[in-house]
Amino acid sequence: MKKIFLDSDVILDLLLEREPYHHSITLLLEKVKSGDIVLHTSSICILNINYILRKSYSHDYVKEVLNKLLHFVNILSVDSGIIHLSLNSDFIDFEDGVQYYCSLNNDISEIITRNIKDYKPSKIPVLTPEEFLETRKNNGYT
Repeated sequence: MKKIFLDSDVILDLLLEREPYHHSITLLLEKVKSGDIVLHTSSICILNINYILRKSYSHDYVKEVLNKLLHFVNILSVDSGIIHLSLNSDFIDFEDGVQYYCSLNNDISEIITRNIKDYKPSKIPVLTPEEFLETRKNNGYT
């Protein structure tokens, strides 16, 4: 079973139907239905997504959307060890460092984001949704 981490930007692409990115994250989710992939994100991502959605949508709507999201994405905890690792790392963006160390601590296979440049220190493969789909296609998945 492959464990994939979704960064908040790609989750927001899905939830806000942001073009031209919405199509690829929707296709990625269709691939997940095959059962060989489990999606994860961090508690920090959920908080950020809530904050962004609440700027434009009602509390009830945001709550409904996040509850739906939790049906297909597992939430990973962020603890003080992860915070310390990120603070003392080579990651320029603190939050991306948190997502990376959260992924590393949970044996994540790949990180999916559109913000690849800030994950340069990552030892875990970091892909855009499009790159992930292309990789799956090249490896014989449909």
